[in-house]
Order: sequence, then structure tokens, then C-alpha cells
Amino acid sequence: MLDLTRMCSENTHNTNQLLRRNTVQVLSIAISAFGVVAALVANIIF
Repeated sequence: MLDLTRMCSENTHNTNQLLRRNTVQVLSIAISAFGVVAALVANIIF
């Protein structure tokens, strides 16, 4: 029973790490996409 609990907590920890990594990737992609859009808008306006 104790081993099962430990396994569950380890799985949760791994999932949290994966989620954090994915969040960082999505954020960087969103930032770069925003940069591209901002550059395009700046080219159109200026």
C-alpha cells in the first residue's frame, strides 16, 4: 500500500514537470509569434 502511494506521488511529480516544460515551450512559441505579429504590424504602420 505504501509503495502504491509512493508511485502515485512520483507520477504526479513527473506529470507536473512535464506540464511545466510544456508551459515553457508554449510560452516561448507564443512570445515569438507575438514578436512576428508585432514586426508585421510595425512594418504596416511605419
